[in-house]
Amino acid sequence: PGHRVDLPRGLSICFIDDSAVARKLLSNSLERQLPDNTIHLFGATALDVGPFKEMVLAGADIAILDQNLQYDRQTLLGTDIVALLLAKGYKGLLCIRSANSSEEDVQH
Repeated sequence: PGHRVDLPRGLSICFIDDSAVARKLLSNSLERQLPDNTIHLFGATALDVGPFKEMVLAGADIAILDQNLQYDRQTLLGTDIVALLLAKGYKGLLCIRSANSSEEDVQH
């Protein structure tokens, strides 16, 4: 608490989370802390995963991913998406976040 990191202005930040509450909370926090940057939110449905990856690869500076994207018919891991982004040459900052502390998540 009380620590502030100064980031450059004009960053493109992409965030994907399956939780509407998490998307809203992080969006509000990022917009308050980084007002001169563009925040792109994804994750309301599994159909958002493709556009998220495309926007990140098209030049996002920062990508923030939920580790457990749980949708009706599938669960996707943020670390799997990160591996794909790195394999396709992404050079920006990648952040994984998770509210889970299961043994499986800790190992990833």
